Amino acid sequence: MYQKKLFSALAVFLLSAFSLTAAAQPAEKARVADESWVGAKRVALVIGNAGYKYAPLKNPLNDAIAMDSELKKLGFATRLVKDSGWQNLNETVRDFLQQTRDADARLVFYAGHGAQIRGKNYLMPVDLNFESEDELVQHSLNVSEVLDRMGRNSKGLNVVILDACRNNPMSNVALTADGRKIKFRGQAGLANIQAPPGTMLAFSTSPGNVADDLAGGDNSLYTKHLLRHMSAPGVPLEQMFKRVRIDVLQESQQKQVPWEQGNLTVDYCLKLGPNGQCAGL
Repeated sequence: MYQKKLFSALAVFLLSAFSLTAAAQPAEKARVADESWVGAKRVALVIGNAGYKYAPLKNPLNDAIAMDSELKKLGFATRLVKDSGWQNLNETVRDFLQQTRDADARLVFYAGHGAQIRGKNYLMPVDLNFESEDELVQHSLNVSEVLDRMGRNSKGLNVVILDACRNNPMSNVALTADGRKIKFRGQAGLANIQAPPGTMLAFSTSPGNVADDLAGGDNSLYTKHLLRHMSAPGVPLEQMFKRVRIDVLQESQQKQVPWEQGNLTVDYCLKLGPNGQCAGL
């Protein structure tokens, strides 16, 4: 009888202790659903990653903030993501793909580090900490997969702008958290990829080349000229990007050549002309 009472008292004590401990633990914050894209006809995801531990960049945050502001003026429902880690980046892109299926135009702008590994392009979160090429691939955003999922939408068109060909720290040797060096087979710049139907894909420079993260201004060379031309009224996307390419070529003295891969079937203007036209000038 004594043993049964002792066991019962011990069980009550442990249960009470567990309850108090659980109550003292702060509740894990649930991810707040953001449905700002739902129902909007023009939507944009704007990402600026600059705070990398081993290879910080100067301009991406400024580029993303300026791009977000300009897209709002053009009537886009935007979400701005700054210095995003892998989990947040992955979940935000997932939300974007799910919530924008009925949009007339979907636009993604990315400024930050990108890498070409085994012929595929990856966009890097700022918390990337890897021990091998495989880990880089697993914890970075695969551009081809995003394009493929965007291309499955039968409604609307897609625009993906990657100012991600900046001096690539992963093209030769990268440091791990404990200071060890890893040799990569990755090549400089990003790889040429095919845009799916209904998609315009734009790079800040041509495949296999890099663009400097210029220290002479608040924005990268490419984004500076993109911001200047994207609000021109009545100018279709193809012509707008051509104007950007001409200006970047001139200012870089032919060293940086912006490049596009387009597969659009209709003319589309970020800003319509005074009479509602989109036919070029």
